Amino acid sequence: MAGKKILIADDDQDCLELFSFMLKKAGYEVITVSSGLEALEKLDDITPDLVILDVMMNEMDGFTALKNIKRYDETKDIPVIILTNYPKMENAFRSENVDDYILKVTDKEEFLKRVEKVLQKRSEQTEKPSPETPQ
Repeated sequence: MAGKKILIADDDQDCLELFSFMLKKAGYEVITVSSGLEALEKLDDITPDLVILDVMMNEMDGFTALKNIKRYDETKDIPVIILTNYPKMENAFRSENVDDYILKVTDKEEFLKRVEKVLQKRSEQTEKPSPETPQ
């Protein structure tokens, strides 16, 4: 899955740099922004293979950004991973059409494994032939 384009939104510059570094080292193209609003604005210019959103951000939080991403036909199929420090919110994440969530304290290997899993699932969904219509 290396070479895929990933958009990351996090207002914590240290986290943004860390996750960006890990993904770039794994071969991904990474675009970084510091808010959910910036992520939505960036989606006007690019179509990433995956969006990673921090939950708690200034200007626009990750949940609001997620709802906007899933609202529009142009972006609704882009997989989204939520980054969080709040593991007890799993049910809330699942109910919002999140493809996965990752705790910020997750180790590097687990982080990359989860990213790869979501990208692989998305790739398999887009490669499936559509059912033929009866004649």
